[in-house]
Amino acid sequence: MLRCKILLMLALVGCCLRLAGQNNPVPRGAGELLHDAGTYENTQPGKSMELAAEALELALKGKDQQHIAGCYLLLGRLHLTNGNKERAAELLEKASEGYGTLQNAAAKAEADRLLALALERSGKLDKAAEVQKNYMNSSAISKKDKIRASGKNAEYMYRKGLKSEAIKELEQNLPEVQRDTVVKLELMNQLQGIYGQTGDTLGTIRMAQENIEFLAVNKSADAASFTWKFGEALLSNGSVSTSLNINEKLLTGALNNENYLVARQAYLNLGFTYARSNDYPQAMRMFTAGYQTAVQHQDALGEQEALLRIAETEEHTGNYPAALNAYQRYTMLKDSFRHLDVLAEVRKLGLNEQFARQEQRIKTLETDQIKRDWELQKQKQAIIILGAAVLLFLLLLFLLFRALKAKQQANLSNRLQSLRNQMNPHFIFNSLNSVNHYISLHQEREANRYLSSFSTLMRSVLSNSGKDFISLREELEMLRIYTDLEQARFADKFDIRWDMDEALPLDELQVPPLLLQPYVENAVWHGLRYRENRGLLSIKVFIQDNQLCCLIIDDGIGRKRSRELKTENQKRSTGTGLKNTEERIVILNKLYKTGVRVMIDDLNEEGGTLVRILIPLKKVEPI
Repeated sequence: MLRCKILLMLALVGCCLRLAGQNNPVPRGAGELLHDAGTYENTQPGKSMELAAEALELALKGKDQQHIAGCYLLLGRLHLTNGNKERAAELLEKASEGYGTLQNAAAKAEADRLLALALERSGKLDKAAEVQKNYMNSSAISKKDKIRASGKNAEYMYRKGLKSEAIKELEQNLPEVQRDTVVKLELMNQLQGIYGQTGDTLGTIRMAQENIEFLAVNKSADAASFTWKFGEALLSNGSVSTSLNINEKLLTGALNNENYLVARQAYLNLGFTYARSNDYPQAMRMFTAGYQTAVQHQDALGEQEALLRIAETEEHTGNYPAALNAYQRYTMLKDSFRHLDVLAEVRKLGLNEQFARQEQRIKTLETDQIKRDWELQKQKQAIIILGAAVLLFLLLLFLLFRALKAKQQANLSNRLQSLRNQMNPHFIFNSLNSVNHYISLHQEREANRYLSSFSTLMRSVLSNSGKDFISLREELEMLRIYTDLEQARFADKFDIRWDMDEALPLDELQVPPLLLQPYVENAVWHGLRYRENRGLLSIKVFIQDNQLCCLIIDDGIGRKRSRELKTENQKRSTGTGLKNTEERIVILNKLYKTGVRVMIDDLNEEGGTLVRILIPLKKVEPI
């Protein structure tokens, strides 16, 4: 009877402690959800919005300011992309404020850049210019980004009527980006846009003459766009000879560099010029060449433009059947694009419906959070009172031996669970380092293959994370996947040799999960990867003297040499994986009388390490 009362009191205390721990939870999963939302941002914006809303809900519950700001940033981007500029500005402003509070300069700069764009599209130019100025003054952005921001600032100047100041701002920055073709083209197109609005055709002509070679080698849509703009400017100025001279030089350079986009536009510019001087046969040759170039390179927009000009030219020469044929082909292409536009509009409407559902959810989250905080405060007070009463009662039974023993058992079990929870993040972090390695080398296929195996491993690890023991088969399967991943990571460093007793009852023998992995990881990361030539990792599992024997043998650089290679900071710290595993073994031996032993020896003075893990073969029972 007394034992039942003691167990009941312990259960009440555990319940109180768990409830108290819910007062200020750190949300597990907010970061993962936000990451997943980011991966779907461009491909499935509706799903991205849903995941971001879930992440925001978790982050708000746990008052996780970093992920709250990240959710607002992603949601702002999604709304901006979908054309909801006012809502995007609201969300991005919250993201900017959040990152400012966290003193995350790089993230705040990105939020300010997008916020300025959202405000600009909303017609709030004064506020957009103010935010853009904050972005330009950020210490977290590069010189190239500052120049880009300066170009955007020039646009604001022009819209406010400061035309000469805007042109001066852009012209001053052009020499600074001679080696950065992308930014240079952005500034050139911005400058050409202002030249065109102000009627400064000479400015366009001068810029085109100075950049013929640059345009000829630049195979981008921006280069073709600029070619089209200066072609219009030349014709509006009435300078036929100058237009022919510049476009012929540009065409020659583009063809020599296999730059079909600029070549196609140069052909069309020459066709316009010849048509302006009533040389329709030559104009037809240029338009036809532009059309053939577009067809050859599957440039549907170029085909459409060239066909329209061919139709107009044939009409001027009186060849009406040919003009009709060209115009019909042009109409078919245009209708296909119109169909795509309709599909895009339908998709946008569908996204807006999804966004509206999630928006309602997001707008109620903050209100709900205020109510939740108040309820948690009341709950905390009740829990404290209840916990105090229970603890007072337990204090009266503190001297009883059975209560002390039960409490010790509970503490050991909780510690074991805590260590298992620590193992998983540590293991996942180390594995993700390998994924990051492939991504940093732009090896997308290897990264995808690695992630596929890694996800299989993670399912097994997380599935077994709540168990004290799993079958030997499950342990070895996880270890095989892990060693395959590490071997892929260090492909030229070592081979793996498995030596298994065929008579092993793999499904009957029980071992602690992730018992072998930290020692294998230690062998790879601190021994084999530092070898100058290819090494060998041997894993042997067999039964001897009524014990399950697991041997992990490597011919790496050895423990002594590994310690010499460590930095002072590394020497002061202990490996999390090995430390946690050793403590788990101690607790398991106390709880279940397992008698697990681990012995680590050096193979020889030159290097190499032998790890022996001995597990007695007997039924596992709690004490």
